[in-house]
This record gives sequence, structure tokens and C-alpha cells, in this order.
Amino acid sequence: MKINPDQLLKLLNKETSVLSGALLFGPDQGLIAETISLCIEKFAGKPANPFMLSELSPTQLKAAPGLLYDELNTLPMLGEKKIVVFRHCADSYATDIKSALSNQSKSCFLLTEAGELPPRSKLRKVFEENKNAAAVGCYFDDKNKIRTLIDQVFKEHQSFIDPDASLILADRLGNDRLISRNEIEKLALFVGHGGRAKV
Repeated sequence: MKINPDQLLKLLNKETSVLSGALLFGPDQGLIAETISLCIEKFAGKPANPFMLSELSPTQLKAAPGLLYDELNTLPMLGEKKIVVFRHCADSYATDIKSALSNQSKSCFLLTEAGELPPRSKLRKVFEENKNAAAVGCYFDDKNKIRTLIDQVFKEHQSFIDPDASLILADRLGNDRLISRNEIEKLALFVGHGGRAKV
């Protein structure tokens, strides 16, 4: 299936979710990094419990081809489910990923990160065509998404921002999620708990 990062997080929060894996791809590396962090926090807590998180790289899989299968079939020592994060994946791993998704334990979730991929990507098709997995496009934020992020960050810091100030801030920010979040958090921290940003 094809979904966006917000839809992925909502699905993971559902107790009835049957999602067993997701692919994060696209040009917004900040949004990819943020989504990975939130997914890890969902399964392994914050800070992440090392017994509920496994991180893999292409270098590791080249040295040990069966490592992905082993990690996806190793039960978590603590908790109900662990997350396996495969970073810097590429189309050359599409067959391995397809096999892994078909044979993994229900106690494991596979999160794959691949950067930008074309529509014909074999890796994208693996996740798009699997009913229990998702291809998650991470694209640059537009102004509406940036304003939603502003509201979200200020709410997290229990502070406030006037609509006019929010508009000005959104116009001055770029479209990379991680950079935008960092700048908004600086302002929210400056305003302080219970404070208000205004023009």
C-alpha cells in the first residue's frame, strides 16, 4: 500500500494493525529521519531499549547474508514487539526484502530507509504490492504542513503562538522537516512554558 508518514504513525498506534513493515523513501531526509525516530520510539521507547531495536546496514548484510532473516525471526527479549531498521537500502535488496516480509515473525516490524527512489523501483513495488506493508513517501512540506508542525511543536512545549506570528514563521522556514522542527523548537523554548509568540 501507499501511505504518508502521518498515516504510518496512525496505523502503528492501532492495536489491530497488521502492518509488518514499511519503506521510507523520498527527497525530504529530515522527514525520513523524524519518522524513523518516532517509529523506534513507538516500539523500543525513548531512549530506545537495545533489546527491542536492531539496526542493519548494507555492509552488515554483505558480510552476513542471512542476518536480515535472523533478526526478523528473533523474538524480543523484552516487550511484545521489536523493530528492525534497515538503513540505506537499495533496489538490489528487493528480493531479500520480499522474502523477509513473507517469512518474518509477527513479533518483529521491519522499517526500511532508502532515500529517493523512482516510481519503477523494485523496492517500492515490494512494499506497495504487499497488503501488510507500506511504501511511505517523504516529500517536502508545503506551507500548510509547516503551520501544522508549528502548532504541534508549540503544543508539545505547552506554549502558544498567534496566527499572524505563525504565518510569518511559516513563510520564513524552508521545506525540510528536520530543519523546520529545530528552528520552531528554538522559538518555543525561547517563548517558554505558558508563553506566547506574537508579532
